[in-house]
Amino acid sequence: MDYLLTHSLLWRLSLSAMIVALDQATKAWIQPGTHIPILGRWFLIHYVENRGVAFGLMGHGPAFLLPATVIATVLILYLLLRTPGQDRMMGWTLALLLGGAVGNLIDRARLGYVIDFIEFSFWPTFNAADMAVSAGIVLLAYRWLFAQESKP
Repeated sequence: MDYLLTHSLLWRLSLSAMIVALDQATKAWIQPGTHIPILGRWFLIHYVENRGVAFGLMGHGPAFLLPATVIATVLILYLLLRTPGQDRMMGWTLALLLGGAVGNLIDRARLGYVIDFIEFSFWPTFNAADMAVSAGIVLLAYRWLFAQESKP
């Protein structure tokens, strides 16, 4: 591997690891029954056991959820390892997705559900891993919609 790819890969994997660490640390801090209003009913810290997919969709943890999350995580890691060092946007995008996927995968494998705790009155409850995945999806959409392909 060349220096640029190795150096970029190290930073990308470090970002993923920091996301996982932040996600797991905040989930370890939050306790069942926690309900802390920060800005009245508009924003609060509220412990929720999410047994569905993103934002609690699909109810009570379909059986395919854990294997699907493992497959998605492996695919993201594969793509991250294959992304050239010069492609910074895709590298950081995949690093965000990988960190978020691993953070929630740990919960699913360990607990059978994902711990969510950040709640806005107008949005489903979420966690740090969800924020990383959402940011990664926004960057991916931006790239597909607006980024110019380099010309030879």
